[in-house]
Amino acid sequence: MKQNLDAGAIRVRKMVLLVLLAVSAPLPMLFVQYEEPTTTLVVVKALAKTGSLIGTVLMVWQFILGFRVVSTLFHKDLLWLVKLHERLGAAAILLILLHPIFIPIYYAVKLDINLFALDLGRASSWFVLLGMVAMALLLFIFVTSVFFRKRLGYGRWFATHVTAYLVLPLAFIHAFPIGGTLRQTPLFWYWILLAAVAGAVIVARVLTLFGWRVYGHDVTDARKLAEGVTELTMRPSGRPISPAIGQFVYVRRRRAGAQRPYTACRYDADSGQVSIAAKSGRGLSVRLQDVRPGEHIYLDGPYGVFGQEALRTERPLVMAAGGIGITPFIRLMERIERNPGRAAYLFYGNLRADRIAYREELDALQHVEVVHVISDEPDYQGEKGFITVDLIGRYVREPIAECEVLICGPPVMTEKLENALLAAGVPDEQIHHELFGF
Repeated sequence: MKQNLDAGAIRVRKMVLLVLLAVSAPLPMLFVQYEEPTTTLVVVKALAKTGSLIGTVLMVWQFILGFRVVSTLFHKDLLWLVKLHERLGAAAILLILLHPIFIPIYYAVKLDINLFALDLGRASSWFVLLGMVAMALLLFIFVTSVFFRKRLGYGRWFATHVTAYLVLPLAFIHAFPIGGTLRQTPLFWYWILLAAVAGAVIVARVLTLFGWRVYGHDVTDARKLAEGVTELTMRPSGRPISPAIGQFVYVRRRRAGAQRPYTACRYDADSGQVSIAAKSGRGLSVRLQDVRPGEHIYLDGPYGVFGQEALRTERPLVMAAGGIGITPFIRLMERIERNPGRAAYLFYGNLRADRIAYREELDALQHVEVVHVISDEPDYQGEKGFITVDLIGRYVREPIAECEVLICGPPVMTEKLENALLAAGVPDEQIHHELFGF
């Protein structure tokens, strides 16, 4: 019964958040005054206001849901929240574009005023200019995020993305002095509330960049798990964190340094010790290979719900990991070993056998059937190639459609395997994947 209640509570929290979005976004339109001499002007005004009012509310929500410290107060599933954040951002930009398209038409038709003919000797023109700057920044963020994110890499993309902190302040400064609906209706107080919320989120987010809400840990052990993979074990020097199975933490070598998420692959509730595993690649993961016992590390978290879905059912469990994607499964498999009774399978893909992390621990499992799959070692004696539904079917004794499936690995692997599982009849709600990387 508790398991069903937990699943129900998750759905309720998601629904509450969506209802808040659905109610708060169109609410400002109730204050718009639609008395105009022609139907055309009414339509043009409605479109302009839809862009400025609804678009701004969605942008505020997008800021809230993009800040994990606040967004996880609504829901712990950061992957779901990130997807919602991205969709709200796209919707907000499309709506906001309506404003610079239709508000000049409205002023030109009704008042014979060209808003683009700025007279910087007038105060109102300066506020119009601020709106133009905010729109330009918004388009810059949209283009770099949609079309150039992979090319820029995470660090440079993030540096461009933080310019979004300027968009909402500029938008509010632009709107308050010249927005007729704000100046003439009680919507003014709703806009004050939105501005205050946006300001608080921006301040809090800037503070986190400089180390607010991070917890110091001392490295007690650093061991090599496989070629290019290092596990760090850390003991809290102050307040401990308590990651559940499958949850991850953000790691920094310095309080205000670069950060990256890593699964808490081990956790000792008595000592508060937390372990993460980092694969040498680029950025922080490369620098973590050089960390030694005694160094001070900063953690932020925990976040996520991956793996917890499996604990709410008794279905046979199929785990598919690729490379460093093994880390969310370590604690889950340890729990299965301590409490056997359900069928459990792990399919672990790597390029070569020397890349298999936690090899000794995996080979010692008695209640989880482990299948290694190697893709770039012709002389390997076991399964070669990639993890597929056909390969899974050769080992899983139960019907695949009756299994709970957890996937963590590179995006290409995750997408292909999910699509194949759906085609094989596995219900969508029984397939879960982790947010891999950034």
